[in-house]
Amino acid sequence: MPPSRQIRITSSAQRIMMEFAQSSPVREVIGVIFGYVNDQQEVCITKAHPFRIGQKHEVQFIDEDYERVYPLIKSHEAEGLMWVGWFHSHPFKGGDHIYMSKTDIKYHSNAQSGNPNWTAIVINPYQSQDPNTFHGMRAFRTISSSNKLFSGTKVETLLIEHL
Repeated sequence: MPPSRQIRITSSAQRIMMEFAQSSPVREVIGVIFGYVNDQQEVCITKAHPFRIGQKHEVQFIDEDYERVYPLIKSHEAEGLMWVGWFHSHPFKGGDHIYMSKTDIKYHSNAQSGNPNWTAIVINPYQSQDPNTFHGMRAFRTISSSNKLFSGTKVETLLIEHL
């Protein structure tokens, strides 16, 4: 069964991600998310772990982050949870900035190639009241295309609801 286009998230994981994004309203932040895949193939996010504050228009995982995530993977496995993706912010005012940049797409599609449920959450603390978002968040996955007329990666926006 293919992954669902529906994501479920606990209020506590949502709050942790948004508070981390709000703690650095002019610089991007990054972190990881843990959860499980339910019987409907929906990714259910139950835990979020803030990692680092980056630059004004960029943040990415560095070697130390991968060293830091390994113990988290082990402790969450003991709880029946797995590493299901990552989150980062686009803290820009004016307009809709909750999207996947070319850099985001490249990173995400590489990671998703090993896990079809791999999910990205992009947050903008300035859009937390935007009715076109899930409290200032959107979830994404990439879709690779091997069509002869189009070669590249598309981004799929997922529906987010509370768990």
